[in-house]
Amino acid sequence: MEKYGLIGGSLSHSMSPFIHEQLFKLSGRNAEYKLYEVESVSEFVKKHPNMDGYSVTIPHKEECYRSAVGLHKSALPYGAVNCVDAKGVGYNTDVDGFRMSVKEIIDSFDIKVLLLGFGGVGKMIAKQFNPSKLTIAMRNTSAESIKSVYNLVGNNVTITTFDKIPQKNFDLIVNSTPIGMFPNTSDSPVSDDVVSKCKAVYDTVYNPLKTQLILQGEKHSIKVKGGLDMLVFQAMVAHLYWYDGKFDLHDVMKIAMDVEDILMQKE
Repeated sequence: MEKYGLIGGSLSHSMSPFIHEQLFKLSGRNAEYKLYEVESVSEFVKKHPNMDGYSVTIPHKEECYRSAVGLHKSALPYGAVNCVDAKGVGYNTDVDGFRMSVKEIIDSFDIKVLLLGFGGVGKMIAKQFNPSKLTIAMRNTSAESIKSVYNLVGNNVTITTFDKIPQKNFDLIVNSTPIGMFPNTSDSPVSDDVVSKCKAVYDTVYNPLKTQLILQGEKHSIKVKGGLDMLVFQAMVAHLYWYDGKFDLHDVMKIAMDVEDILMQKE
């Protein structure tokens, strides 16, 4: 049996095993997908040296980028890895998941964006948009942190803190932080006033299906999108890298709907 899994910090409520098991069924592969809560990537690799592939989530994406045996072109621009193959090569499939899913609420990537957070997934998202129209809100605005943003995105990006977000209209707000994720479902990364001035909201959090940020967007009748489709799409692309798995999009969307049903039952 082939062995796959997800490594991260807190994984008890992850839907990844269900998603990947469904994808393995569609591929007709005899494979398992387990959750591994670990302190570091190196710890995991030492304990499990013969994996056929694994996924990476918070807080290990950037460490995995630094420690991967090799880096695929999909990961090189972003400084973060969320997928590793049997040879130890790191990939970034979050970018595919994000671009495929966010198109439901935006018509262009050349728009005014407020990005909340600049961790592993935030770095990837920042690279998708015009830096001169991008504002990034960060907890840590030290000189070193600001330099890292400029090095990755360019020095014409606007950097601010969460409590000093500019009072202006954004075409899109993207939350790349875990704020609002289960079990802290009453939290939102920004105030209602900030949300009211934007045209669309995208939250990478998928559990709960409707985060406080999504509910704020709905309150003001603007376009909203949660992170569930991104999760499923990035998983689909991981199978492409692991064993050249290919899927019908209709089948993949059926998996997304099944995940949605499961999460709704838990709420």
